[in-house]
Amino acid sequence: VDVGNILRNDLVATAANAIDTAVFTGTKYPTAGATDQPKGLYETIKDDLAANDVDFGAAPTYAEIVSLERLVADQNALRGNLAYVTSPLGAYTAKTVVLDSGSGRFLFEDGKMNSYPTFISSNVSITMDDPTSGATETADTAYYFGNWSDCLVGNWGGLDGVIDPYTLATTGTIRMIVTMYTDID
Repeated sequence: VDVGNILRNDLVATAANAIDTAVFTGTKYPTAGATDQPKGLYETIKDDLAANDVDFGAAPTYAEIVSLERLVADQNALRGNLAYVTSPLGAYTAKTVVLDSGSGRFLFEDGKMNSYPTFISSNVSITMDDPTSGATETADTAYYFGNWSDCLVGNWGGLDGVIDPYTLATTGTIRMIVTMYTDID
C-alpha cells in the first residue's frame, strides 16, 4: 500500500470539496481559519431570488423549475453548458414530485430536470435563508440552474504543504498545513 499516494489523493479530494463548498455556500459557512473566502453562489443571488419570489419550499413544483429557467432566459443567458445542481435532499425530493397526473413521470428522472442535466453536491446547503422573509429554514434546499461554463475557478500554485513537527511536539503529533490559492467568479 502506497501511503504517500493515499495521503496525496485525500488532500486533493479535500481541496476539491473546499472549492465546491466555496462555489455554493462561500462565507455563509466559513472554513475555520480562513480569512478571505468567496461570497458563494447563494449569497450572491439571494437578493435576485427575493425580487423574483422563487422559493421552492419543501418541494419544488414544475412551475417553479420553469420559473428558474425563465430568470436565466431573462438575462440572455440561456446558452452554453446549462444544468441544474442541487443537494442530495433536493434531488431525492424532486424524484418524488409527480410531473403531472396520469403520465407516471417525475420532476427529476434519469439524471435530468426538465430535460437539463442535474448534478448533486452535498455542499449545496439544506439550511437556507428564505429570500423573502430572511428566516432560516432547514426543510428547504437550493436548486441552481445556469451555464456552468461561466463559473470560473482559478488556482495559483496548486497545493502547498508544510510539515510542522514542532508546534504539537509535546503531544507526539505532526501538524500539516495545506494552502491553496483559488478565486471563483
